Amino acid sequence: MIDPFGFAVSDYLSGIRGTAIMVYSNLTEPDIISVDYLFRSYKEMPELEQIALKECSGLILDVGACAGAHMLELQQQGKETEGIDTSEKIVTLLKQRNLIAYHADFYRYDISRYDTILLLMNGLGIAGTVNGLHKMMQKFSDNMKEGAQVLADSSDIAYMFDDEQSMKDWSTEVEYYGELKYQIEYKDVLGAEFNWLFADFNLIRDIAEKYQLKAELLFEDQNNQFLCRIIRE
Repeated sequence: MIDPFGFAVSDYLSGIRGTAIMVYSNLTEPDIISVDYLFRSYKEMPELEQIALKECSGLILDVGACAGAHMLELQQQGKETEGIDTSEKIVTLLKQRNLIAYHADFYRYDISRYDTILLLMNGLGIAGTVNGLHKMMQKFSDNMKEGAQVLADSSDIAYMFDDEQSMKDWSTEVEYYGELKYQIEYKDVLGAEFNWLFADFNLIRDIAEKYQLKAELLFEDQNNQFLCRIIRE
């Protein structure tokens, strides 16, 4: 598996600094993520993430745990947390940081033990597409225990289009304007292209209802990023 994030996290923990992660998409110009942002402290986290961590309760599963910033803060708050990631290298590094982590695909992982499912850094994006979001909600409905919650963030990227016509033009290429394709590069390691979803809250709420789930908006910032909670009705 080509693993840019795994190499970036490994370098940082080994003291090798200075190279950023490049993010390419089929909609925008390339973006840059500083590797040290993956190791941010609670004070360095945006308000949305701080609120999400405060809302976590019971046994928590951090999906896409990456460098473990959220898991470490939850531990400091005295909360019990485990993580999963599709990167075997990252899971090994998380264990070296004394965190409980498993190399797993979310859709194949049993979430029935957990009281809180945490999906941050546009966590719902792993759904990839609108069809994928249906699959994710079905997973929550079928496999999440009674009384459990999902805390997840997303962004409405409608603001990225100049006008309604430009959105319509883009939407001829995809089912929904928030369906993008991404690729990650670190040094000379270029990962495979993957689908990523930016879902607006109304879409999340409407799809959740189809699976007997309720989505509620907890927080929204000035950049159209929002935090929501999903529970079984």
